[in-house]
Amino acid sequence: MKTKIEPMEDDMFISCDGWRFSVSVDGKHIGTFIEQEDVEQCAKSWMEKNNYHPSVWFVSDHGNISQYKF
Repeated sequence: MKTKIEPMEDDMFISCDGWRFSVSVDGKHIGTFIEQEDVEQCAKSWMEKNNYHPSVWFVSDHGNISQYKF
């Protein structure tokens, strides 16, 4: 039986409003970006700096949530 993976409060979320990307961890805003490459760099840098590697989720402009893979 496959276990369903769901987001947790302290995970990292990358959301998109159709124009901008926003990164947050544990409910705290990390940054807003136009380019996806900048979002990924921010996320990776934040994880290295904080020595914390949470699950990363993408939230679309329609509210759909999926696991994000770098």
